[in-house]
Amino acid sequence: MIYFRSNISFFLISLFMFSSVISAHAAETPEFSYGGFLGVKINDLSSSKARNLGFENQYGAYLSYVYPSSPAAEAGLRIFDYIIEVEKKVLKKSFRLSDALSDFDPGDQIQIAYLRNGIVKETKVRLRRRSEVADPPAIPKDKEAFLGVKESSFYDYDRNKGVRVIILNGYTAYDMGLKNDDIIYSINGFRMIDWDDISTVMDAQRVGDEIRLVYYRGKEKRVSEGILKSSANKGDSTPKVVSSASSRKVFLGINGGRLTSVKAKNMGIDNPYGFYITSVVSESVAKRYGLQAMDYLYGVDSYRVGSDQSLGNILSRFEAEQEADLHLIRQGKAIVVPVRMDSRNTALVSRHKRNACERPFLGVRKADNKIAFGLDVTIVEGGPAEQIGLKDYDAITRINGHYIIDWNDLSYLHSLYSPGDNMRIEVFRNGNKRTFNSVFVSYKEAKQCVDCFCGSMNNERKNISIDLGDLEQELEELSEELKNLDIDINIDFGDSNQYDKVTKRNNRSVEVAESLNDIEQKKVRSYLNSSAASGTLDVLEFSLKPLSDNVFYGIHFRIEERGDLNVKVLTDRGRLIYDFESTDFEGVFEDRIDLAQEDSSYYFILQQNGKEQIKKVNLR
Repeated sequence: MIYFRSNISFFLISLFMFSSVISAHAAETPEFSYGGFLGVKINDLSSSKARNLGFENQYGAYLSYVYPSSPAAEAGLRIFDYIIEVEKKVLKKSFRLSDALSDFDPGDQIQIAYLRNGIVKETKVRLRRRSEVADPPAIPKDKEAFLGVKESSFYDYDRNKGVRVIILNGYTAYDMGLKNDDIIYSINGFRMIDWDDISTVMDAQRVGDEIRLVYYRGKEKRVSEGILKSSANKGDSTPKVVSSASSRKVFLGINGGRLTSVKAKNMGIDNPYGFYITSVVSESVAKRYGLQAMDYLYGVDSYRVGSDQSLGNILSRFEAEQEADLHLIRQGKAIVVPVRMDSRNTALVSRHKRNACERPFLGVRKADNKIAFGLDVTIVEGGPAEQIGLKDYDAITRINGHYIIDWNDLSYLHSLYSPGDNMRIEVFRNGNKRTFNSVFVSYKEAKQCVDCFCGSMNNERKNISIDLGDLEQELEELSEELKNLDIDINIDFGDSNQYDKVTKRNNRSVEVAESLNDIEQKKVRSYLNSSAASGTLDVLEFSLKPLSDNVFYGIHFRIEERGDLNVKVLTDRGRLIYDFESTDFEGVFEDRIDLAQEDSSYYFILQQNGKEQIKKVNLR
């Protein structure tokens, strides 16, 4: 059997594990660690790619990146190595690399067997703490190598030959003589199976490096050598702006978005370009196949998300009824979920939201964090948290295996668990890890209410108001799902005292405030829980106009810098109603935003490259 190297991904399993014992002499505010750190990024292989590479076992760990100065690097591991054993135990579907390392702590030495060029090799690795391995250095734009190719949208060709590409004028591949529809077979001796492989190789290159391409033009096999150019000016290679993880062809039925780089790192994920699921739509593909809130989706089949490929772009390749493998991280472990795709019109949005009294209630308040990982809390007197033994300024790190990074993560648990379900809470207290076992308790049970509305007319009014708020949120989510189909909904509450949402937003003039005063800036930052940015983002041509049907407002602006863009819209009361991120953005931004809120003032927060601009918009 001839073995070749295997596939890439921008996804990293940092290979963290919880230590079974934390030293009693740990610092008072320790850095949280999951245990031994190997220092590699890996990619799960599809069965077809594993066969193409000659691998009999598709469940090994295929390295797409090795941290400089990490245990893996010191042991001589490199990209496209394929780890097959740890301490003589073969990796398999139920025993992945993260599982194999889960029993080892920083300082432990382990033996790893891997494949390189079809030959089985062995090496010994001494694991370290994550904090002991430096993050990869940021690469300046003028040092970032750019091959100057795009993946061809034409798929009807012999895939055993490599990856079919489109050539961008003026860049390295163009200078080397490549033409549109050439098929790249290998780069610097590494076999190319799919687009991820090209990305893996290029991530390891720098401007000025020599590069050797073997490629097919028709039936002729050619070789070309050259020097890599800079990616500072990518011309027409700028990715398209995609505002959701859906496509017009298929509909997964997930809500959420990208992780911040800090949250991704704290979860052991170095690639923040995937999709962090916060809720799942009923009767959708995601619901049918068991996707959950707090899952992290980073690939479909052999395609992986990255700075040059969003999840929406990947989904656009698929059709209804087509089978595919979804690649997820759940509770720190990589899993593969086979699904059959559906079109958007087959997904029925029929959600049931529980009354606030029926939802799980822990009885904690947010406190200022004192450690790098987890959520510091204070305890509500008499609540479930106090009864099971939690104390003020415990830092909750996990609940039932789910990482708790921020306050939102606690709310996502509402959709996963019900009162009576088992609950396992892991916390840090004074430098020591503690675990508490109990069951989820409802607000009704915790407060000993006699019925679901807590027994009084005042409380009943309060909970009715909460239910109407939930209904409003459901309608907004449904509107968000349908607007990609260019379908608008008119909601009429009849003769009730509730306003007609569509009528309210008709005929409103738009006023954009020139600047915010200090009080307003502090208010916005308190909503975002953030500090002032390092500079002011230069935003040109900012405008907000009602569209022809007066249902949505069209936002338009232009940015001449290149970098990761984040656009948030808050109501005057601090409710987040729009959150968009795009990697490597430059140029004109346009999108539709539903401003059917109870507020008449909104804050638009635009952030890029550490800079920020806040616009206040008043609708009259």
